[in-house]
Amino acid sequence: MTGISFEIRLCETGWVDGEIAALDLAKLCESLQELATRVGRWVCEAGPQGRLPKDSEEITRVHITGLAPGSTRLTVSTELSQPMIDETSINAAEIDARFWDIIRGNGFSDSFPSDAPLFVRESASKFLNSMKSAKQVVITGRSDGLDSKPIHFDPKDVANATWFSEVMPEPMSQEKVVTGRLEMVDISKNHFRILEPDGTTVDIQDVPDPWKTSHLVTQYVVAIGAVQQIGRKTIMRAPVIERSDLLDFRTESTAQEEAFWAATRSAQPYDPEKVVPFELTDEEWDAFWEVLHDE
Repeated sequence: MTGISFEIRLCETGWVDGEIAALDLAKLCESLQELATRVGRWVCEAGPQGRLPKDSEEITRVHITGLAPGSTRLTVSTELSQPMIDETSINAAEIDARFWDIIRGNGFSDSFPSDAPLFVRESASKFLNSMKSAKQVVITGRSDGLDSKPIHFDPKDVANATWFSEVMPEPMSQEKVVTGRLEMVDISKNHFRILEPDGTTVDIQDVPDPWKTSHLVTQYVVAIGAVQQIGRKTIMRAPVIERSDLLDFRTESTAQEEAFWAATRSAQPYDPEKVVPFELTDEEWDAFWEVLHDE
């Protein structure tokens, strides 16, 4: 980073004016540094893991240069501690620009860079979460060339924005048919789940008539609705759910095993009255005990 400076003002934190808990400061500093590093990876087209080259690490370094009263004010700088080689100057300027766009974008859900990769969004979310003890945050640019108009936001509200979620959801798909056993998770929240034959689950939300649907719990059902994939979780919203009497989810091997034992029972029915007791002669008992004693 070629060097920008801005101020983070934390308001109504419950701390003494001009002070901040050491643990909270550590979380804020760590999240800021991680965000800067990941923005550098984004600019350099590197993945989210592994070490950056030494020069790239240097130009993504963040410094806390001041702590002052007026609520609690922290001055943040990305100025380099020493001049860097010319080859890094273009990347450094670009990293500064994108870093500042994201810092300012914290206040407005429609201004966050739409092309930011998932790992940058994750770090932005951590940065917001590190300031949740404040009821309001004000960020103001201090360097020449920066948009210095203060932005105000409640980090609790912004941290819950869709574009800061750890896993960005895919758009709702066309209607899909899901079959399986209905399991109830929390009827008060209108949240059910369907267990499919292969063991996968589908979360069911916003059922039109949850109380009526609750009577189908543990039964096999057919659900028709739009599906959304969020990470590994499949969510179906506002589906039509009906009981199914025609579904048999036994696997082929299970069905074959049941058929085998049914055939065995029919061919050789068990009748206790027809069982012949097994008896040993005195000589056989003597031989048995002799062998047992030798063992």
